[in-house]
Amino acid sequence: MKTALLPALVYGLSALSASAAEPQNLIVNGDFQTGKTPAFHSTPPWYNRGTGLNQGSSARKDAAGPGVFVAIVNDRYDAAAAKFGPVAHTQKTAYVIQAGDRFNLAYEWSPADIYWQKGRDTLRFVLYATADDKIGSPVVWSSVHTADFFTGNIEMMKYATFQTEPVNEAAVGKKLILCFHGMDTVDGTTGNTHFARVDNIVVTAEPATK
Repeated sequence: MKTALLPALVYGLSALSASAAEPQNLIVNGDFQTGKTPAFHSTPPWYNRGTGLNQGSSARKDAAGPGVFVAIVNDRYDAAAAKFGPVAHTQKTAYVIQAGDRFNLAYEWSPADIYWQKGRDTLRFVLYATADDKIGSPVVWSSVHTADFFTGNIEMMKYATFQTEPVNEAAVGKKLILCFHGMDTVDGTTGNTHFARVDNIVVTAEPATK
């Protein structure tokens, strides 16, 4: 009897394990470990939407020894004109948006140097979809997350999360795109340039409940 019950027990545990599996991360290379050099053109599949679209710009840096990489952002963003600075990390995911989807975003970040102005410099993430799935085309849906100002020891990465509202009808059937960058909330285009680091980006889809 015990032998007969064992396969059923194993099957039940396997089914439970599968149902409790972590949602798939829609972001590829969200820890920035893949890449031949720090430049965008060799850090797939990240693309720079920043000023001049310079794919030779540094997308990442070695933060704590060989093999431990993070994304690097600066605070050059013109909020008044809604124009990116030199660096704006962008990735078009393979995920096709479904009706009623919400998206969960999680990431870690900290200033990359003591000059990051904790009371005015921060990060902005945008999850969006466009009319033809090209990253620079007209946006049909977006959700913006602006990080809280950083507090505490800059040597310690801060963990943050965000959830979008459900997508609109125009986004259904489109590819999900993520863009993030640093920003100075006071004078984004003037003064000295300051840098922050971002790591372990996870975006998951939360389908509509039926």
